[in-house]
Amino acid sequence: KLILLDSLLQEMNMMYFSAVFAMSWQFVSAKNYLSYNKNYYPWSSLYREGELLSQYLQIEGLSERDQILLHTSKPIITFKLVVETFNYTSEMEKLESENNTAVESVKNRIVEMATDSNITEVKHVMIHYVKNFRESGYPLFFGHMLLEDEEKTIEMETYLQKNMENEKYYMKVVRGRFTAVKSAERSTVIQLVLQLLGERWTYSMNDEKSENRLNMTDVMLHLIEPRFKNIFGEHYYRTVITGMDKTLESLIISAHILLDPDDENLYHATKIWYSEYGFVSYGKWKLFPSNVNVIRCSVVPLRFHPYLSDRSYLAPQSPEFNDRSLIFTFTLPAFLVLMTVILMVLSCLSFLHWVAYVWKKDRYRPMK
Repeated sequence: KLILLDSLLQEMNMMYFSAVFAMSWQFVSAKNYLSYNKNYYPWSSLYREGELLSQYLQIEGLSERDQILLHTSKPIITFKLVVETFNYTSEMEKLESENNTAVESVKNRIVEMATDSNITEVKHVMIHYVKNFRESGYPLFFGHMLLEDEEKTIEMETYLQKNMENEKYYMKVVRGRFTAVKSAERSTVIQLVLQLLGERWTYSMNDEKSENRLNMTDVMLHLIEPRFKNIFGEHYYRTVITGMDKTLESLIISAHILLDPDDENLYHATKIWYSEYGFVSYGKWKLFPSNVNVIRCSVVPLRFHPYLSDRSYLAPQSPEFNDRSLIFTFTLPAFLVLMTVILMVLSCLSFLHWVAYVWKKDRYRPMK
């Protein structure tokens, strides 16, 4: 009995030390894996890159608070400008103060830029707030402008974005963004912004019609659409990829999703991107909460407004078909194709009948 008890104790000790060794090895392996794998441990990559998704959206995005300030139903151009020409002071936040010359100076420079474009006249420019950009001492100006000719809004947006760093206007812009937007129906549009770590930005991605850009758009649609269809069902209409941008070591994807109006849309749309594991598998990427931003939209990009305002299951037509009749774009081509198929079938049947009954029909006739 003593011998059996001693051997049992030795075996239990071996099992205990083996378990402790295995757990320690797994811990060290997991720690090393998390340290070197960007998909599972993105913080070192993000800090080295110097910009989190939330920091990126301070300039490139419109928060829900920003959109509430844009209470207009007309097409407008919003702008966010970090200006190095001025040093930030708390007096700048008092927009109506007489000592706040920076706000009036920025407004005058924007009007001057728009006037030089010779596209259309500016109706008015409004600054909504000024704040210290990332405690850097540079002021961040957020506002919007309204044009006399609303149909020229997109053209003006392109011009301003291209020329905002021109030093001829005596306003040195460190970073900024002009965006043409238009109001959307309340509680119908959700904006989703994703940060894909480690995804490279190829040169051809700048061209929206390039093969790489189109392939990436298709991949994003195939990954996003099923998630929203499973949650919203028939209340889901369409997903529009509204933008792609690059950072040093990541790719930023912006998408807008059109749904039936409901105040609970944001809750259900946010719930998709969280799990008990701390990350969500998204194709070949791993998305942490810091890599996902989901908000309600009261304004949408003007370029995509037709696709994010028409809640019908038939998607709006492409721009090249807008001015053409359906008789010439659908009915007549379909009729010609159908008639061609019918004629080909009849011709084939006639040929087979001729081969079977007419061609060399005298071969089997008995000789006299």
